[in-house]
Amino acid sequence: MLAPDQSWAGVSCTYWPAQPPAVSDNKATHLHVGGSPLVRLADSAGIAALAKKLPIVLPVSTDDLGVRDLARSLPTNTPIFALPAATELTAETIAACSALRQRGYQCARDIALAGQIGATPDTAFNWLQIDAATARNELPLLELVRAHEAGFNLMASQVTTPQQFDWLVSRHFALLDARFIGQPDRRQQTPDTARLKLVRLLSLVIEDADTREIEEIFREDARLSYGLLRLVNSVAVGARVRIVSFRHAIDVLGRRQLKRWLQLLIYANAESRANEPNPLLTLAAYRGRMMEAICEHLSAPADLDDFIDAAFTVGIFSLLDVLLKQPMAEIVSTLPLHSAIEGALDAHEGVLGTLLHAVRASDANDLGCASDKLDALGVAPGVHLDAQAAALRWASGIGHTQPL
Repeated sequence: MLAPDQSWAGVSCTYWPAQPPAVSDNKATHLHVGGSPLVRLADSAGIAALAKKLPIVLPVSTDDLGVRDLARSLPTNTPIFALPAATELTAETIAACSALRQRGYQCARDIALAGQIGATPDTAFNWLQIDAATARNELPLLELVRAHEAGFNLMASQVTTPQQFDWLVSRHFALLDARFIGQPDRRQQTPDTARLKLVRLLSLVIEDADTREIEEIFREDARLSYGLLRLVNSVAVGARVRIVSFRHAIDVLGRRQLKRWLQLLIYANAESRANEPNPLLTLAAYRGRMMEAICEHLSAPADLDDFIDAAFTVGIFSLLDVLLKQPMAEIVSTLPLHSAIEGALDAHEGVLGTLLHAVRASDANDLGCASDKLDALGVAPGVHLDAQAAALRWASGIGHTQPL
């Protein structure tokens, strides 16, 4: 979920399958088995740790609201419990949401029809969640004005284009779905020549070139140096000292870790305002970290020595076509990549390709496809959940510099 300035500001949870089975099956592999999906999430240490950093939008049912100690493992303030639009607002439901609000939690109601906003009590709900297309095409503008006057925060789901995002921001939505950022921006068809220059840097990094060769590129472009230092001094690195030069970064981080930050550098807004967020950078970092974490539980292909590093690289590079506005096949042909990485990026081949297919399907909300691919790899739901939570927690800190 994005803030209006496109910084990462929250996470939205979706369950798959949406409804639990009638009978629990010990052999079943999905997260909901053995209780409510929400209760299982609330008991997850990874989700609890993530909720300390970012608001988490959690879909709830009226049955969930009746669970004692619903949010026992979650910190107050950050969880946003969201009821679907079809939920009848009975006195019992309103009382349950009001009780959560009094304990410091937040509650949202999904809005699908005109008139529902006026019928939503602000004592029980402080967020209204509205589908982007519904907000723009179905709801009178006066309804949104009334929502603001009543003190509700507005959250947009299913934001599929940059144009939708801009329109919603102009209507003062505070939290917006981010799935569009992984798709090419049709408003910008020309390649980004400034970032195309970084392909040379990437090639040197992949080939583990001599330090002096890489340093020479940074001497030629001060903006690259600034972008790199801003990245490696982010809270996600955790270094105890402020890094002041490329060679200093090698001494503190080592070449292996620095290589990862150089891979991420291509997404940084080095040419823009210093504090301008780039959600594509965070998404790439999230994908890389999640694929790395999942692959720690998988068997490495026989012809791939650095399987974990390769997984991180595939995740990071999986958005280069969006960033550079070029077909992925053209991009990978210019980089000295291992054949397993190239095949994964270009054609979803091999273990890494199947995992990337699952990640892309999940980002596109094609959860059935994502589930099938993860099952084919033998990735347990708990492993997937922990990897997601850890990766989101790590990626959300990138770009926030530490104090000296």
